[in-house]
Amino acid sequence: MPRCEGLPTGPCPSAVNDASVKNTQGDLFLCKSCEEERFPYTQIKSKGGRSTRSQNPPAQVASKSSSDIDVQCAGCDKLCGHTEYIQCDICTETYDQQCSALPKAVFTTLQTIAHICGWVWYNCRISCKVKLEKTLISQSAITEQIAKLNSTVKQVCDDINKIENKLQHTVDAADDAVPTNLLADECIRSCVVKTMEDINRRESNVVVVGLPEKQDTSDVELFTSFCEVNLTVKPSIVWCRRLGGNNSQSDNEQRPRRLLVKLRSAETATDLRRASRDLRRSNDASVRSVYINPDLTREQAQLAYQERQKRRARSSQRLISDGRTTIGNDNT
Repeated sequence: MPRCEGLPTGPCPSAVNDASVKNTQGDLFLCKSCEEERFPYTQIKSKGGRSTRSQNPPAQVASKSSSDIDVQCAGCDKLCGHTEYIQCDICTETYDQQCSALPKAVFTTLQTIAHICGWVWYNCRISCKVKLEKTLISQSAITEQIAKLNSTVKQVCDDINKIENKLQHTVDAADDAVPTNLLADECIRSCVVKTMEDINRRESNVVVVGLPEKQDTSDVELFTSFCEVNLTVKPSIVWCRRLGGNNSQSDNEQRPRRLLVKLRSAETATDLRRASRDLRRSNDASVRSVYINPDLTREQAQLAYQERQKRRARSSQRLISDGRTTIGNDNT
C-alpha cells in the first residue's frame, strides 16, 4: 500500500499508510486530510440548487515566492520576488535558477520534489567533501596513535607481569625451602621486595662518567648542553647530582666526579643510553671520554664486572691463540 507523501512543510501528520492513500494532482499520493490541505475545496451551487465542491487551483510550492514577499538570492543578491528559488539544505540559503547552475527544466522539476529529496548547492558540496577528507585523515592519524598507545600499554603490562612472575618465583622458592626460622624467611622476602623496588627506581636513572665540572654552571645546564651538541636526543631531566666528595687534587689533575641524572621515565633513559653510542665515533677526544651508563645496584654492578672480566679473559685467550697460529705459519 502507498504511503502518504504529506504536506509541503513536512511529512503526513497521521503517517497514513493504508488504502485511503490515493494518487492525486501532480502524481502525489495523499490521504484525504493532506489532499484537502494541499488542494482545498470551495462550495459551488449548481443550477438545481444542490451544492457541489470544486477544487481551487493548487497553491504555489514553497520554492515560489508570493507577490508580496521578496526573497534575496544568496548568489547574486538579487530579489526573487516574482521568480522561483530553491533552498540549500546545508547553508539554508536561497538561490535562483541561474545561481543554482541547474538547467531550467531540472530546476523546475526539482522544486516539486525538493521537500522530499533535498538539494545542496555546488559550493556546499565541495566544502563538505573537503571537510570529510580532512576528518578521515584526522581519524586515520588518531587510529594510528591509538594503536601505538595500545602497543605501549601492552608492553608495559608484559614487563609488569614478568617482574611479578620473577618475584612470585623467588617467593615460591623461598617457601619451598621451608626455613626453620620464620624471621629469616621474612627477612628474605623483605630483601627481595626492596631489591626489586630499588631496581625499578633506578630504571629511569643514568650515570654520566667523564663530564667536566664547572663552578659557574649547574650540572643540569652542563648535561643538557652536552646532549644538545653531541646527541640526537634532548632528555627531560628531573634532577642530577655529583657522586662522591670534592676532589682534593689540583685543577689540572682533577678527575670529574660521576653525575647521577634522574629522568622522566625509563623509556627516556633507554633512548639516551642507546643514543650515547654515537659518542664513540666523535672526533673530539673529550666527547669520546664521556660515558652514559645505567644506574645499577651493588649486586648488578658486581655481576656486570664479573661478566666484563670473563669477556676480557676470552678476548686475551683468543689473541694468544691467534698469535701462536701466526708464529706457526711463519715457521712453516
